[in-house]
Amino acid sequence: MSRRRWVRGLLGVVAATVTVELIGWLNRQDGGFVLLRGLHQPGLVFPVVLLALLSAVLLGCEDTWIKVGTSLVAALLLFVSMPFYLMDGFEDPERTKTLAAPDGSGRRLVVEEGAAMIDPLWWVSVESGSGVTARRWKVGYFNGDDYVNGLNEVAWDGPDRVRLVTGDSRVHLIDVGADGRPDRTLSLGR
Repeated sequence: MSRRRWVRGLLGVVAATVTVELIGWLNRQDGGFVLLRGLHQPGLVFPVVLLALLSAVLLGCEDTWIKVGTSLVAALLLFVSMPFYLMDGFEDPERTKTLAAPDGSGRRLVVEEGAAMIDPLWWVSVESGSGVTARRWKVGYFNGDDYVNGLNEVAWDGPDRVRLVTGDSRVHLIDVGADGRPDRTLSLGR
C-alpha cells in the first residue's frame, strides 16, 4: 500500500473519530437518543486523533525537521494532557434506579449516581420510548457536597409529575410532558 493511501486512511480515522464523538456528545444533550449516548468518549478522542495525525505527518512528509518538530509537539501535548486523564476526579455514573411512570406510558424515571472525589453526585432524568427511539431529558443534577444538596428521594408524584426531595427535606415537584420533557431542570450544588 502506498504512503499516500496510508495518509488518507489515517486522516479518515481522524474524521471518523471526531464524527462519532460529535454524534455521542449531541445525544448526551436534552432529548438525545439513549442508544447513541455511549458514543461520547472524550478520553479516547484526543489521543486517537493526535496519534493518527502524527502518523499521517510522519508518513506523508519528507522533511526530517518537520517530522522531528511534529513528534516533539505531539509528545508534549500527550505529556501535558496525561494528568487530566489520570487525575480525573469523576467516576462514570452508574444507573441505580429506574421507576416506570404510574400511567404505563413507557416513560421511566432514571437515577444515576457517581462521585467527584468524595462528593456524591446524582443525575435524574426521564426516558421515554424504547429501543432505538428511546430519548432522555434531564430533570435534575445534585452535588452532595453538603447534606443540603444531597438527594434523599426520587419518585413519581402522579402520571405527569416527578417528586424530588433534597437533603434539607425540601420537596421539588417537576411537571413532565407526554414526551418526557420536564418543564424545568434543577441543578443543586457545585
